[in-house]
Amino acid sequence: MKSNRLIAVVAALGLLAGCSSYEAQVGRLETFAGFGQVGSSRDVWMEKFNFAGEWEKTALIFGYADDYEACNNMVAAWKAQYPLDTYRCNTAD
Repeated sequence: MKSNRLIAVVAALGLLAGCSSYEAQVGRLETFAGFGQVGSSRDVWMEKFNFAGEWEKTALIFGYADDYEACNNMVAAWKAQYPLDTYRCNTAD
């Protein structure tokens, strides 16, 4: 299981290498997520509501027994640290 996570992380980093903009980097991660879930549960984006009034992808959660639950745990931790910000979890596939 750890080797699968390592392969996925290395692949994601390879996709990001040489990207010229933030939007291009997010696009490559979205492409990566579109190849199918990693592990036994659906992969999940953690998203933040930004100052422009848009949901911005901030993390791709994968490799947990329940990725959605793991994401919600991360959201709770971020909300505790940054109580004025709004976060949510959204399936990636």
